[in-house]
Amino acid sequence: MSDFGSSLDTLRSSGVVTVMRTAARIHGVDATPPCRRGRDYGVEIVVARGISDPCIPGSYVYRWKIPPSHIQTWHGIRTTTPVRTAADCAHHLPWLDAVAAVDKFLRVGLGREELAWFVERTGRRRARTVVEVADAGAESTMETWVRCMIQEVGLPRPSTQVAVRSGSETFKVDLGYREFRLGIEYDGQWFHAGAAFAGQDARRRAAIGAAGWKLLVFNMRHVLVEPQAMLEYVLTTLCQRGWRPTAERHRYIVRRIRRFAGLWRARREVWTDLALDLTGDAPLPSPTW
Repeated sequence: MSDFGSSLDTLRSSGVVTVMRTAARIHGVDATPPCRRGRDYGVEIVVARGISDPCIPGSYVYRWKIPPSHIQTWHGIRTTTPVRTAADCAHHLPWLDAVAAVDKFLRVGLGREELAWFVERTGRRRARTVVEVADAGAESTMETWVRCMIQEVGLPRPSTQVAVRSGSETFKVDLGYREFRLGIEYDGQWFHAGAAFAGQDARRRAAIGAAGWKLLVFNMRHVLVEPQAMLEYVLTTLCQRGWRPTAERHRYIVRRIRRFAGLWRARREVWTDLALDLTGDAPLPSPTW
């Protein structure tokens, strides 16, 4: 949000309450979807009835009733409490964004039990499901997306931040199945840019391979543009590493992957330019059955 600071200055004297992504940002959680990262995202606010909307370009205005106990003040700005903010994100945001936001709230210290109790008390069924699948181990939005996509199609839920011992060193893998020595990582292009990082990553991945682990590495293009190939590759590799689903479950997962890819394609146009801008990405191997 390039104008985030100026928008907050306007809110200090308006009496409105910041909610969802804006409140999350105030609490130290970036809930902006990947396709909007680094761009302007209008502030989200609740305005009480009888109060005129503040003149903030691109703002999202809601007319919710928020109990006083769910509101706190931060540097003169009224905002929802962390637990209310996390619950709102879990209830209102698109599924992947919702899980990513709750993952981050848990990671910065919000208690799972406190959030689960709050969600249960407010009767938000969808938010309850988000809290159940959330994981404080996720270190980025796209790691969360990969994990959720894997679960969405019926594949086993991977663990987060899996420790792999190789010689005298221990490495952490974003996602993994310890039983099958299979690791999955999201390669953030901005974090891993540069020859130094590339060399460090290559040495680390070679050490993980030497420990008998297979490491699948995906990037933004795989997630946003080629999810069917990515998920089929995970399924194939899991089976090659010893996972033995029944024939019926295998067929079910294949159908789910294709259905998911079809639904995803409807959203793909929004992200294609962004993902394809990452040049030099090697195509995924074709799945073998």
